[in-house]
Amino acid sequence: MELNPNHPVSQAIHNQWHKLAALLMVKLEADHVVITAGDIAKLSHGIGIQVEEKPDGLHISIIEMAKAVELAYREGGLPS
Repeated sequence: MELNPNHPVSQAIHNQWHKLAALLMVKLEADHVVITAGDIAKLSHGIGIQVEEKPDGLHISIIEMAKAVELAYREGGLPS
């Protein structure tokens, strides 16, 4: 679920998951990754992903969902 779909960074990476996954695999020197149902279940327990565009590149971070909601409110993604 995107908390801030109208943010320019969200719009820029929307539907680009395959490129991000490939880039992460290249950076981690992995040519094959297995994602299990258990891996996906871990994400349903209050974990969010923050994507920030900075001068040196795209920063992707795992953050607490409460922080993700706070950022979305601050950046205008969720109504106050």
